[in-house]
Amino acid sequence: MGKKTPAPPPAPDYGAAATAQGQANLQAGLQTAGISNPNIISPYGNQTVSWDMSDPNMPRPTITQTLTPDAQAALTSQQRVQREFADLGSQGVANAQKILGTPFDYQGPGIQTSFDQGPGVNYGPKMGEYGMAQGVDANQFGQNRGVNVGDYGQARGINYGDFEQARSIGAGDFGLANAINANEFGLASGMRDAKYGSAQRNLNLSGVSQMPVNAGMTGQQAILQRLAPQMERQREGLRTQLVNQGFRPGTEAYNRAMEQQGQQENDMFTQAAMQGIGLDMSANQQGFGQAATAAGLYNQGLGQDFGQGLAALQASNQAIGQNYGQGLSSQQQKNAAVSQNFGQGLQAQQLRNQANDQNIRNALMAQQSQNAAIGQNFGQGVTGQQMQNDAINANFGNAMSAQGMNNAAMQQNYGQAGNIAGLYNSAAAQQYNQNM
Repeated sequence: MGKKTPAPPPAPDYGAAATAQGQANLQAGLQTAGISNPNIISPYGNQTVSWDMSDPNMPRPTITQTLTPDAQAALTSQQRVQREFADLGSQGVANAQKILGTPFDYQGPGIQTSFDQGPGVNYGPKMGEYGMAQGVDANQFGQNRGVNVGDYGQARGINYGDFEQARSIGAGDFGLANAINANEFGLASGMRDAKYGSAQRNLNLSGVSQMPVNAGMTGQQAILQRLAPQMERQREGLRTQLVNQGFRPGTEAYNRAMEQQGQQENDMFTQAAMQGIGLDMSANQQGFGQAATAAGLYNQGLGQDFGQGLAALQASNQAIGQNYGQGLSSQQQKNAAVSQNFGQGLQAQQLRNQANDQNIRNALMAQQSQNAAIGQNFGQGVTGQQMQNDAINANFGNAMSAQGMNNAAMQQNYGQAGNIAGLYNSAAAQQYNQNM
């Protein structure tokens, strides 16, 4: 059986939650408003806050402020003074209207607006009486100028084409080194061993005399072949003898006698085998020695013929080598002469190129010296012109300073005249104010 599925939880009541949250927000707002509007008691007066709760959803605060007796008396006096100033202002406006309605007639001297005396006026300076400020004419002292580089000559280089050109030498002018042709002296050759035959590696035993036994049979086999019938006869004779003596096959005496016979036969076989092996080895060694001696004599003859041919060929090759060496020495001497002539020609050309390079260097040094003299003259000319320009600038500066002092004196006289006119105008303004 499976587990029972639990019932889902009930759906939340969002409306009730919103209403409760609204009430909580209203209560929080009222608390905030109450905290933000406390009753105040100060030296100047008091402030109290009352609430109208007729509408629980919208309470209305009322703020009541009362002053202390002294503060109330001061406020009453201030308001009275302000009212009296307002009445005085109304009276002043009436008097101003009366005065402004009467035209003003000034009977004093006029204001002087320039230094030039007007008709019938015998006071105040004239601007022309102090002279006009002037500049300095730069042409009175001469004009600065530079130097003309062409007055001292132009620096120049040398023409490389005026001197002989460096060159190399032609190797073919002195002959070319050559090699020699080896075929002109013959070619060395090697030996052909087939011409003299080949040495024997295998012995030819066909000419060796026959062994004491038949061909294809060893000495051991031959001896045993001869002993086998004799031993068989002896074995049958012993068997017959034992039977005649009353010893039956299988008895101890019979078996011991036959065993002794077998041991004797075995000893005879062993002796025959040893003797046969010795005969075989002696015959084989004798035949091998004879065949080896014959092959050695044959190979010795071949070696002698090959040695004589080799000596003759070596002598021929030696003669060819001697001729080749003499031709090579002759060609080497000829090549040495060609190389010597080439070296002498190369050295002569190098000396010629060296002399040409020295001539170019001498001409270059002479031209550099001339260019240095031109540069020195140009520098001296520049220095002289700079000194002349400095003198012109000094004279011009002195004239500027003198003219500046002259203009400053004019400006001082003009300022003093202006001050006089200003005092005159101040007196006229004072008279005007007094009339006002």
